[in-house]
Formats: sequence, C-alpha cells, structure tokens
Amino acid sequence: MSSNELREHVKYLTDAPKVAAYRAALAQVMPSDGVVVDLGCGTGLLGLIACQLGARKVYAIDAGAIISVAREVAAAAGYADRIEHIQAMSVDVTLPESVDVVVADQIGGMAYEAGVLEFYDDARRFLKPGGVMVPESFEVRLAPVESEREWRVAGAWKREETGFGPSFAPVGRHAVNTVFSVHCTRDELLGPTAELACMSSSANTPFDGRVELPVTRPGMLHGLLGTFIARMAPGVTMTNDPAAAEQMAHRWQTLLPLAEPVAVSVGDRVEATVAVWPASYFASWKVAVVGVDGVKRNESHSTFEGQFLSLDSIAASSTTTEIPTGRLDDAGFALGLVREGASIDSMVGALIADGRFPSPAGAKRFATKVARLLGS
Repeated sequence: MSSNELREHVKYLTDAPKVAAYRAALAQVMPSDGVVVDLGCGTGLLGLIACQLGARKVYAIDAGAIISVAREVAAAAGYADRIEHIQAMSVDVTLPESVDVVVADQIGGMAYEAGVLEFYDDARRFLKPGGVMVPESFEVRLAPVESEREWRVAGAWKREETGFGPSFAPVGRHAVNTVFSVHCTRDELLGPTAELACMSSSANTPFDGRVELPVTRPGMLHGLLGTFIARMAPGVTMTNDPAAAEQMAHRWQTLLPLAEPVAVSVGDRVEATVAVWPASYFASWKVAVVGVDGVKRNESHSTFEGQFLSLDSIAASSTTTEIPTGRLDDAGFALGLVREGASIDSMVGALIADGRFPSPAGAKRFATKVARLLGS
C-alpha cells in the first residue's frame, strides 16, 4: 500500500461519527443472523462491524488488491469463516444467495462523485424482498463559502505568479469549470447551508435544484460548497456539512468555484442553480450574486468546460456510446445546451423544437449519449 492509501484508510477507521453512524444503522436494519454485502470493502471495516452485530455472512467485494489485506484483517478478527472476499467490480459479481443489507462507504463530497449511486443502482439485484441499502438516501446541500486556501487551485492559473505572465490563463478556463474535493470549516461559511436535492441512494439519475443562499457575514465569495446528509436508517444520519454539530471527521466536501472571488455583505444573496448527471460525473452550476443595488456577478460553469474535449475527440470516442460523425452538428448543438446547464429533459425538448429529431425517444437517447460521453 502507498503512504497515501495508508493515510486514507487510517482516516476511515478513526472517523468516530462515521463509524458510529454505520454501527447504529446496521444494528437497526440488519436482522439477527443476517446476510450483508460490503461494497468496495477496502480493509473490511464495515464487514467487521456487521459480524460484531451478528451477521451470519458477509460478502466483501473490492476490485483492488487491498482485498488481500481485508482477508488478513478478517482472519485476525476471528471472522474468516463468516466473511467471503471477492476481488471484482460489484457489477460483475453474482452471489449464491440474496442478502438483507447492502452497505458501502463510497460517498463523495456531494454524495454522487465516488460512485455510490451507480453501484447501488446495480446492487439492488443482490437484495431480498424488503432488503435495505445503508445509506438509504441522500440530501445534497449547498452553502456560500469563503476559502482562498481551497479556491487557489482553481484560480491561481490566471495570476501572474509563475514568471510567464498570462501564458497559463488557458488552464484557468478548465480549472474554474472543475469541481474540487476540499476540507472547509464552519468559520469559512458565509451563510447557512440549504437543501438542493434529495434522492434514493440507488437513484443513478440526473438531479438538479435551485437555492437562494443568504449571506450572513461579510467576506469574499469563492464559490459554492456542496455537502450531503446521508439517511442511514430511520433516525440515523451522517454528514460532511461543516455547519453540523456531528460532522464526519475526515470526509471531504465539494467546491464549485467562481472564476473570481466577489465581495459580499450581510443581506446579499447567492442564487444558485446546480444540475448533476451522476452516470457521467457531469455537473453544471449557475451563480448570481445579488446585492441591495442589483446583481454583482453572474457566472455559469460546467465540468464539460473543465475537460480537454472537442467534437472531434467525441466523434472518435471508443466508448459504447459513440456518436456517429454525421451527427456532429447535433452534438455541437447539444453541447452548447450543456454549457448553459441544461438538463437532459430540456436538451430533449430543444433537440425536438429545433427539428433535429422527430421523436422524444430518439432525442433522449442522443442526449443521454452526449451526457455519458462527457464522463468518458
């Protein structure tokens, strides 16, 4: 294991609020003598907790070589006879029996980024009737944030600090259209967090929302801070929100940056519209900063702009969702909508209204291809 992996897994093991939430949820939803799937098991922490709580069988699945360490850990804990380790992607696994609980800790800053929605969408096939996922659902939240420290990675490219003047400014365009994993504190928030969207943990479908975020202290707005509240089981939650009393100790958040910071005052508001396509790991965000005298700033960003893609590279894509060369003009039209933050449904409407597709079904297939290719 690399030093970074060791640091990462120590954080997993020592995150007391997180471990407590998983233990409380499993104790509530797992039947006595239950069967559990631990997706992306890593060193095997969640499987050990399930065994401590009485699980008859745990299927620990991980595609990485770390599965060999998990086997050693299970044996050292005395659970080698109850935990079966499977080295594979979970989507390629078939189990000999149905299970009571699927549990995983593959949760990103805004929940979707680490793949939990995708893997849980597939893992529903493992469950018995009445079986449950832990977490069972997510609430995605946003807050206005001031953090020169975390924004600097996005914003430094356009500054003349390298001795090459504006030469690296082109990188800046990609950087400010990238979502960043960050660790912000309560003191860096410029206002309260607000709910953007809610979804089942197995809902691998696009989601979007619009929030108005009041500014409650003066400062420099560097972007939107995305967080989650995971509903683990009835009455049991887990969150990476720095404003929460029981924040996870080591889970990162997501920064949706502005191109340049903007000064804000108490009474200003930040109007934010965010759309996410989990299947393609694509996101767009629009931000309007409104003061007493009117709009201070309007910005639109998308992770499409953060990628090094062109229509030619999309046409040449070797993925199963390849777009035929003859539809490049349609792809350009759709990508223009993507830049504006359009959802797949609104792309479908525009493709039909523009006369590019005769039917909603064809337009939706095409729009979905474009969205998936953005994450290829």
